[in-house]
Amino acid sequence: EKYGEQSQKISSKQVSEALKSYNSLGKALYQQKSLKETAKKLSNIAEMAATHTVQETEDWFDKVTVSRNMKELTKQQSKVLACVEVYLNKTGFPPTRAEICKELGFKSPNAAEMHLRALEKKGYISIQSGSSRGISIVKSQQSFEQIGDQIPVIGLVAAGSPTLAEENIEKRIPCDPNMFSDTFDYFLKVKGLSMIEAGIHEDDLVAIKKTTDVKNGDLVVVRLEDEVTLKYFKKTDHNLELIPANKEFSTIEVDLREQEAFVEGKSVGLIRTH
Repeated sequence: EKYGEQSQKISSKQVSEALKSYNSLGKALYQQKSLKETAKKLSNIAEMAATHTVQETEDWFDKVTVSRNMKELTKQQSKVLACVEVYLNKTGFPPTRAEICKELGFKSPNAAEMHLRALEKKGYISIQSGSSRGISIVKSQQSFEQIGDQIPVIGLVAAGSPTLAEENIEKRIPCDPNMFSDTFDYFLKVKGLSMIEAGIHEDDLVAIKKTTDVKNGDLVVVRLEDEVTLKYFKKTDHNLELIPANKEFSTIEVDLREQEAFVEGKSVGLIRTH
């Protein structure tokens, strides 16, 4: 804007290259959070902007990946935004503050309200006063990132097939990879009620990180012969217990000297879509 009024027109090819650079910058900023590198790229692009009119510069900022009004979200804000988006996609209407608290484990509706106000300030949502469901998405988290990871959702696992085999994937959904405290590789769609007392319901999506590094008490995905199960892990010497969270179900006991069991991953979070 400082130099724009006196600038000369440039070719459409140069504009296209500038926009491409800005998009690359946005992706780098969000993925790497490298302030030094970002500043260097911004400096280079600022020089390019000096040859544009004010209007052309404004048009750039309307199209780039990182908008002037869009700021990086905290993990809690990402969770709240994801919760709102899931509710809208599933039910057609946004959640109340109480529903956000229930889904994300907040102790008070004030916590949900605080995060919603932060999202509004950062330009992701708008809030209509006087309505418990007066929340609308201004800018989707996935469309902001433009790289929203497509996370596979695993349903029933076919006998003898790898968990992530294509035939086991029901669908893929866009999801913020920083949604939970740890990274994850896929969602496992819960079948049955064996973990209900842990707050895990049928059709919930449990975020699973592929790893064999688990400890007693972790919620894990274990393959026993041709079946995959989600249970609490407890191992003592050669004895493995896979413990449900429902008194109506029995603990699965495995003597590892006689039967193989393969840990395929552990839970790092959960999404309720119903």
